[in-house]
Amino acid sequence: MPTKHIANTILNWHQGIERSMPWLFTDDPYQIWISEIILQQTQVSQGTAYFQKFVSLYPSVVDLAATSLDNLLKTWEGLGYNSRARNLHRSAKIIVEQFDGIFPTQFEEIIALPGIGDYTASAISAFAYNQPYVAVDTNVERWVSRYLGIKGYKSSPQLRKDVKAYLLPFVENSMSARNCNQAFIDFGALICKSRKPECTVCPLSDSCYAHSNNQEAQFPQSKPKKKRRHRHFYHYVCIAGDKVLIDYREAQDIWQGMYEFPQIESLNPSRADEIPIDFSGHLKPEGLTSTQQFSQTLTHQIIHATFYTYTVESVFESSSRWITLEELVNLPVSGVVRLYLAQNNHIFKL
Repeated sequence: MPTKHIANTILNWHQGIERSMPWLFTDDPYQIWISEIILQQTQVSQGTAYFQKFVSLYPSVVDLAATSLDNLLKTWEGLGYNSRARNLHRSAKIIVEQFDGIFPTQFEEIIALPGIGDYTASAISAFAYNQPYVAVDTNVERWVSRYLGIKGYKSSPQLRKDVKAYLLPFVENSMSARNCNQAFIDFGALICKSRKPECTVCPLSDSCYAHSNNQEAQFPQSKPKKKRRHRHFYHYVCIAGDKVLIDYREAQDIWQGMYEFPQIESLNPSRADEIPIDFSGHLKPEGLTSTQQFSQTLTHQIIHATFYTYTVESVFESSSRWITLEELVNLPVSGVVRLYLAQNNHIFKL
């Protein structure tokens, strides 16, 4: 089937589709940008609530640039991949400083912002400005690769390049790049699903390569999964009256820019107790009130965290920082710390 007929078929199908995501009803480049960044590594069901909270707290790029990184990361808590939030903050400041707080309109200016790649820049250009760009996400690459029988790994640059080249002529000749892109995305999300595609109701199934050859599961190809790395963290929760000891994660590692209780990492968990924390002399056995363990699975890592909760008589000098228990509530904290706090809210009154 020629590309034009394919696109027309999908657009005709799309006319009967009703979607409820709030960002679908705006051409505000700022809100479209926020939604695209949130949805990069987040399911729509979870991302919708975060999007609504985000635009409520930071209704404009100027508001986003003006807030502190700590506040932003606190809002972002629970979404993971915190580099997305840091890049949002950096980009907002650039837009305020270089574009007087007005979101740039040119593709080259948009893609130059931190954290924005080809897909996000194309999506903003098409949805906000109706410019002839193709936003190739996993949904679009899936149905095109299946329909044409294009081999390639999921999200690989070559596969996305091939898919974009196939769809671009129609978008360029269309009256609405916005409508085309949304139809292409929805078609993959609702019909050509990753699992159990709706081939029986698909208007393209008769000419689909994968369906004709019973190879829907073969397109696109999945890269072999890397074995997850196991890491063992040991946290020391030191409470002196209404104060607690806290650290800030500066290193370019998981949870960068978040706060946590002082901790050490051991490659050999059976000998972790042989690695002293720098203030171990202030910790008495009778002050240990609990020992708790939590695990968190990340994309490439599995975190095993042990929390030792100590009550100490008074604050002591340390490279870590003492804060009040009330202050802790407003700080963005790492994933495993959230798990610990959820089990100990009687202590921290969160």
